[in-house]
Amino acid sequence: KGVTHYEPSKAYNGYTLFNPMFGKDVWLIDMEGRIVHHWSTEPYGPQFSRLLPNGNLLYAGAKSGGIMGPGLAYLFGEEYEQSEENRGACLIEVDCYNHLVWKYEAPQFNHDFYRMKNGNTMYVKYITVPDDIKNKVKGGIPGTEQNGIMWADALNEVTPEGEVVWEWLAYEHLDPEVDIICPLAYRGEWTHMNTCTVLPDGNILGSFRQTNTICIIDKATGNIIWRWGPKELGHQHEPTMLDNGNILVFDNGVHRFFSQSLDYYS
Repeated sequence: KGVTHYEPSKAYNGYTLFNPMFGKDVWLIDMEGRIVHHWSTEPYGPQFSRLLPNGNLLYAGAKSGGIMGPGLAYLFGEEYEQSEENRGACLIEVDCYNHLVWKYEAPQFNHDFYRMKNGNTMYVKYITVPDDIKNKVKGGIPGTEQNGIMWADALNEVTPEGEVVWEWLAYEHLDPEVDIICPLAYRGEWTHMNTCTVLPDGNILGSFRQTNTICIIDKATGNIIWRWGPKELGHQHEPTMLDNGNILVFDNGVHRFFSQSLDYYS
């Protein structure tokens, strides 16, 4: 239906980039809802897309309709997980004419990426949690690991030539006593990192959906130097550092923890 209500004095005016889930298109619209530009991503289904400062489009192209990752069998069934066409992803950069500028095969890709000032790209990928750590992780629905496997996330920094020059493994820096899976979530994933943003100081702002946590990772040491969210957030997405140093985060509110009496809401 397009834009239904618009008050310029109350809106953050600019352009909006979006890609519909399970689609094969990326759209740029103005505040009136008019289409400014369109990219076709056929044959890939874009899960995330970002407009770069030079006007190019960088997106993660799934080999199937926009969903990717090894943790999907729990949600969509074993047939989905075992289908070869549903495995793997590419990071793809195209210009305004949809000409290919850069492509990087990123098996086990999960959710998000960020083009850094040095020209490298940071992205999130799935990794398996070692059994000795997996067995210590608390929370989640018992027995819902994926064939006994628990997945976590890693961060990779890759150069334009495709060389991985930095890697961070979540399970090496998380605490099973602190980073507890939501009790209503499945144990096939410990973290499900759905955001990675490289901050001006080089550290990484991240979001772990499964533990309802947003955090800042020290890039030099790999340590998590700030975290917030458990009992406050409900499977959040996309924390964003604002110019004033505050963090704006979209809270889905799923499986929300209510500390107040239910009488408060009656």
